[in-house]
Amino acid sequence: MPSQWCVFELPLEHRPTAPAAARHAARPVLAFWGLEGEQVYDTLLVISELVTSAITHAVPSTVLHLQTIQAGGRVQVRVSDGRPQPIPATWASGGRR
Repeated sequence: MPSQWCVFELPLEHRPTAPAAARHAARPVLAFWGLEGEQVYDTLLVISELVTSAITHAVPSTVLHLQTIQAGGRVQVRVSDGRPQPIPATWASGGRR
């Protein structure tokens, strides 16, 4: 059976509370996708950093994008803003190095 992409997108208000809102919404999604412990912590840290940067430096509207391949263990974290060009993706995976 081929792997399927799982996708989560969350439009965020362009406000200082956006990083917390993104983490709060993403946590149950990451758990549903099978991430645990450090994987969740590390991914939420990446989400927080990217959303904070977007709220501080980017153009509204801000959207959090998460993708994973079912049972893949890696999550693509991307934050887009109101600009027309795509933003490079950041991949988060479990464990610290």
